[in-house]
Amino acid sequence: MKLTKDFTLSEFTYSEKAKKLGILNKPNDIHIQRLKTLCEKVLQPARDYFNVEFDEAFIKITSGYRNRKLSEAVGSSTRSFHYFGFAADCELYLKKNDVWVEDNKSLFHYIKNELPFTELINEYDYSWIHVAYNPEDDRQMVKIIK
Repeated sequence: MKLTKDFTLSEFTYSEKAKKLGILNKPNDIHIQRLKTLCEKVLQPARDYFNVEFDEAFIKITSGYRNRKLSEAVGSSTRSFHYFGFAADCELYLKKNDVWVEDNKSLFHYIKNELPFTELINEYDYSWIHVAYNPEDDRQMVKIIK
């Protein structure tokens, strides 16, 4: 199922941990709508921006929706934005001189300065970026986890 032109629901539900443990990480319709909104308002605009600035770019979703069983299995909380379908952990890859380069720092700063978000986290020196968007929560919390 497509959420936007470049993002699919399966990107936000796939988990190696869930696969290994036999957990069916299936969101309900409300979670799917929230993930769609996250893509429409934040992730797709970011990807579109970087595709204009560079020849090719893509945003890899490393973790998206997590149901109760998966949240518990990965040590996450059921109060997490992931649990409610508002969040994704992601990485930005840009093609520079025919080589794919990870550039999470640029993604973090672009979202921070140009796009709406509820929570934005630079995790472990830009190893990945966590972004959450809830249209009813405009706190714009920015965090750094070292």
